[in-house]
Amino acid sequence: MGSQKSGSMVVPDIVNGRVFIRIGGVDLDLAPFTEFSGYTFHKVDFSGLSLVSCKFVDVRFEGCRFRTTELSHSTFTRTTFDNCDFTDASAPWTCFDSCGFTSTCLTKSRFAYAVLKNCSLSNCTLNGSRIDRKSTRLNS
Repeated sequence: MGSQKSGSMVVPDIVNGRVFIRIGGVDLDLAPFTEFSGYTFHKVDFSGLSLVSCKFVDVRFEGCRFRTTELSHSTFTRTTFDNCDFTDASAPWTCFDSCGFTSTCLTKSRFAYAVLKNCSLSNCTLNGSRIDRKSTRLNS
């Protein structure tokens, strides 16, 4: 079973309460506590999903949408976000290590107590985002 397309975005399938997407012929569960390594997600709409406590290593997100997505307590290592949309996303207590954000919209996103270590932000929109310097650790 493949993933449905909504306009130019790929929308995950939901069957019997299971949320998944097919990448390279493999069905990947999009659920809390899932590990992803080495995948490229191209124009996938993760909006509204709970990806709590997930682990992403060497993952590439291209043109993906994370609107109102819950990412708390997840870890992202050597992960890139190109032309993504995190409007209203929630990522408290999330760790980003050696990640790159390019032309990504972080409008109204929340990063309380998050750690951004060795990360780069280039040409990103931060309007109304909550990257609180008191609670968010920005390390280089």
